[in-house]
Amino acid sequence: CPPGVTYSDTVSATEPCKPCTQCVGLQSMSAPCVESDDAVCRCAYGYYQDESSGTCKECRVCEVGFGLMFPCQDSQDTVCEECPEGTFSSEANFVDPCLPCTTCEENEVLVKECTAISDAECR
Repeated sequence: CPPGVTYSDTVSATEPCKPCTQCVGLQSMSAPCVESDDAVCRCAYGYYQDESSGTCKECRVCEVGFGLMFPCQDSQDTVCEECPEGTFSSEANFVDPCLPCTTCEENEVLVKECTAISDAECR
């Protein structure tokens, strides 16, 4: 089999060589096509490979008040969770989990309660 163009995953004199997968669009090659293995394509950062279509789709953004539970990677979209009591998320993105609320020090006064979308404020 001509390297980089075709490969064969079986040792056979009669089995035809298979064409190497070409990475296209938002895909980049994470492993090259070699004599015995096909190329492995991966989606660019911020995208995941949709199992049904094989195309790269944009990672889901966790809205304000929701945080990252499982990251967007390979063939899995972002999984978000609603921020539980005592945590918050004030930014919409696909990388940050819910953050713990600030606890006021003994010499500080709570001026704003922590909510799912904003941290507590102390003075």
